[in-house]
Amino acid sequence: MNIHTYNFKRFLNVSYRALSHMYTCASPLTAMRSFLTRNTEVVTSRKKTFAETYPLTKEEAFSFVENVLGLEHPDTLFKTDPLKNLTKIAERIKKLSPFTTMAFWDGSLFQLNDDYCKHHMFHGHGGGCLVINPFTRAVLEHLGYTTYDVCARVVASTDALHLSTIVCDLSYPGSVHLVEPGTVRPLFHPIALDFEQESSVYEVFGLRNKFFKRNDGNVVWCMEPLPKMLNRLGDHEVIQDSAGTKWQIFLIYLLQRKMATYHFSKYWNKVIRGKGYIPPRTNGFAYNAYKHGHLIHVFADKQKIFVQTLRKDATEEIRELTKEELLKLFEKNFPGFPSRMVGRAIQDDFQISQLLRIQ
Repeated sequence: MNIHTYNFKRFLNVSYRALSHMYTCASPLTAMRSFLTRNTEVVTSRKKTFAETYPLTKEEAFSFVENVLGLEHPDTLFKTDPLKNLTKIAERIKKLSPFTTMAFWDGSLFQLNDDYCKHHMFHGHGGGCLVINPFTRAVLEHLGYTTYDVCARVVASTDALHLSTIVCDLSYPGSVHLVEPGTVRPLFHPIALDFEQESSVYEVFGLRNKFFKRNDGNVVWCMEPLPKMLNRLGDHEVIQDSAGTKWQIFLIYLLQRKMATYHFSKYWNKVIRGKGYIPPRTNGFAYNAYKHGHLIHVFADKQKIFVQTLRKDATEEIRELTKEELLKLFEKNFPGFPSRMVGRAIQDDFQISQLLRIQ
């Protein structure tokens, strides 16, 4: 394994503290107002579904599924084969909605609300968990799926830094599946959480994932650590499976914590008021997207920008880019992504120095 290959795999394994949550870390109070309001409506009335509180009509949801995701007859997807079609929906949203922290550097975060998120999802711009996952949940409910929100934390924090979706009653009454398009790691399929202690291994682009149940009822998403990285992890950062293999903890889903959106919003409101703690490695920049069956990832090491291409056979290549070359890469491969967002994100050396460092 050459040094560049090692660096990229290491990046995907160590950057989760930043990239799963970064889209919201500098957001002002207005960025959370709609989430707090939406949660309050649900709690007080207990009548409205999530889809009814999100600014997305059923007609818009059907249009997104048919015209953006390319799935015909959206009104029949839940009725015909709900689990199979949920898999199609989750995979296509993941592939067509880039995970990116671009708005953090662009300044658009100061306008972030549900309408802003919907706009970027319809136009294929993607975003972080705050953008992708609530929109996905609203679409699923309009299609007929029953959902609820779930928050998650990382090892370095007890706060709810991440927000995701659970889909209920697919395989049998009471079954639960995790749908997770809004993270940096490529995970295309819904994850059935009916395993006893540990799940099967889910491998995408050579990156291996596994899920575990803890005694407290919560679920842990783990990733296969690099051998050199494993020696640096503390006991609290790893889980050992039944075969004796050690896995690095990526996210801890707080299934026992009710009102997930409220806790998620409450934490980030503290952060934007300057009263909340953000775990290490949160000042990061990322753009993950899929093109011609490849995962294209843009990241930075100190003052240098890199683009990494990871293929389905787990082979990869990396090359350094200048700012001008990065802009041309977006113009060629992602012409629909606003060039102003890329330009502002890399407009001066100070911001470049703030891009995620590989340590």
